[in-house]
Amino acid sequence: MKASGPGRRPRTAGGGSEARGLRIILTVKRWAAGSLLAIALLTGCVQDERTSAPAGVDESQPARGGVLYRRLEVDVASMNPILSTTRYDRLVADYLFTPMVNFDADLHIIPGLAES
Repeated sequence: MKASGPGRRPRTAGGGSEARGLRIILTVKRWAAGSLLAIALLTGCVQDERTSAPAGVDESQPARGGVLYRRLEVDVASMNPILSTTRYDRLVADYLFTPMVNFDADLHIIPGLAES
């Protein structure tokens, strides 16, 4: 092996083409590994499609039960309605706890949990 100048790497018999080919192979392997990782992560994030309602279920009327998904911009500090200080704390408290009375559009008191 013979160096071609001061501070240069020694030349191999192939003239450096072996090193270049090795770099290309390593680059392709890294790209393939990164692509496989990205595909695995993305397929893990895909949600299953929901099936349609079974025959005989009337979807025009609301049904009891099920799941409500609500995304909030910030974390909720407390689930205790007495300690709720932010708008989001009160929003979650309204979803979780039904008050004894509510107000209608004209601000008249109407029963919530109260019977009369």
